[in-house]
Amino acid sequence: MLSTNKIAATAVICRLLVSMLFISPMSAFGGTPPVAEKIEAWQLQSLPTDASEHLNISAVTMNEDNTLLVIGADEVSHIQILKRSAEAKFTLIDDGNFALASDETELDIEGIARNRSYTWVIGSHSMSRKSMLSLEKLKKKQSSGEKLSENYNHERIATVAVEPTREWLYRLEIDNDGSVGTDSIRRGSLRDIFANHPVLGRFQNIPAKENGVDIEGLAVIADDDPKQTRLFVGLRGPLLRGPLAVVLDVSAKEAKADDGRSILKIKLEETHYLSLGGRGVRGMSEMQNNKDGYLILAGPVGGEPTSYMLYHWNGEDSVPEINTPNVIRNVTKLCRIPAPEEESRAKAEGVHFLLEEGGIVKFVIVYDSAINGAPTIFSCKFTRS
Repeated sequence: MLSTNKIAATAVICRLLVSMLFISPMSAFGGTPPVAEKIEAWQLQSLPTDASEHLNISAVTMNEDNTLLVIGADEVSHIQILKRSAEAKFTLIDDGNFALASDETELDIEGIARNRSYTWVIGSHSMSRKSMLSLEKLKKKQSSGEKLSENYNHERIATVAVEPTREWLYRLEIDNDGSVGTDSIRRGSLRDIFANHPVLGRFQNIPAKENGVDIEGLAVIADDDPKQTRLFVGLRGPLLRGPLAVVLDVSAKEAKADDGRSILKIKLEETHYLSLGGRGVRGMSEMQNNKDGYLILAGPVGGEPTSYMLYHWNGEDSVPEINTPNVIRNVTKLCRIPAPEEESRAKAEGVHFLLEEGGIVKFVIVYDSAINGAPTIFSCKFTRS
């Protein structure tokens, strides 16, 4: 008969094994992937480093010759436009702190992509719930004169906040010198798509960090139709049983609202389900002319200790059926993305493809919770899906 200590030890081991399978299935099946090789860190100049939004960079894109850099943060209403001023330096241009919506304070920018002169910026479309405060913080609020109800924490937990400023996809023209066509800004929302989706509709009213709807990736699909653009929209959440991440294929074209305003009309074309090892989409980037597919930066849906990984995706669904048994190969794991050495708690939030040559892919990563996003060029071996 097993002793109490042995039974307890066995239970601990079983829980650890289950945790490993749930949190890091890619490590449990197939071994640990290689870590991306750091090539160089970029310096972003003229950004106010004392501003909190520059610690929360969440999206990045560049123009065709990589001389123009556009980044966005998740707690403000503007993007930053920088020009290359040296080999590894970019400087904010005049009027480069550009507000997409001057009357809205937080757009929760999570994805930026570019095709020709159009730049696309998307908000998370998420809802939020405030976490409860510690007893120490409650006492501090009370001592500062703030009147707190007896059920203050319970009221916070019970409240789900609708964030209408987060529910937009923007399109604007930015030329190669960084000038913005201020009359070119158009926007539309994916909210109706989520409300009517047979799977995602059940998640649209759930807070993002509780496995609700949360957009974090955006990439342009090659399209010859000048009247509309096709986009891939990558979701950090929900993560579906499988586990499966979700990418939406949507079309966006200019239309007229009932009041005569020019808007973006967004239509769902297709839904793709991808196996990313228990991770959600944290960033996306189209590769060379979209012919080589897409890079997907994937990471934890919530705060679980899951590694950040780079995948190659060929743009097709990866859920197998009887007649399509090999579609799981449509997604290929490439490498693990480390945090910056000086910012160990930083989270990889955006990716932009730079070059693929000789079986090596180069890309830039930007981070949340790192000064100015800590943009860094990495490389790793490239395996086509």
